[in-house]
Amino acid sequence: MVEQNISSLLNQDVDRLKGRQILSLDSVVGETEKCVIVYIFNYYDCETCIDKGFEIVNLIDNSKKREYVKVVVSMFHEVTSTQKRNSYRGFIYKDKNDLIRKELRYIPTPVMIIVDNNCRIRDACIFEISQDKKQLDDFIKKCLSMDD
Repeated sequence: MVEQNISSLLNQDVDRLKGRQILSLDSVVGETEKCVIVYIFNYYDCETCIDKGFEIVNLIDNSKKREYVKVVVSMFHEVTSTQKRNSYRGFIYKDKNDLIRKELRYIPTPVMIIVDNNCRIRDACIFEISQDKKQLDDFIKKCLSMDD
């Protein structure tokens, strides 16, 4: 029952995100000229949830054979141990002023979002311990089907 309520609240957060534009994204990751996937996490997120997100980042990057997902961290001073723990060798952008999360009204993180070339959110997945497997698989399929 509690897990269903949490899942329902997270789905509402995802629905609220869809269609929103992230004006601060370009100032953190550089200009986005085409659709991109962005993974955002911060210091206060549950470690298991952060690791789940990195598992998906690595899956997508390996499938695309390059650093495809833009990884963004906020409120984190040292990310090397997180990178090592997750075997992630890619670049991690630092949102030092927490601009993206502020703009999105502090959406729960870690979150992975699909953003179009106008920085508008097409879809999102908020990582949690009791993740709905089908919902996660569907999101991963969307990410993997994106054009390079």
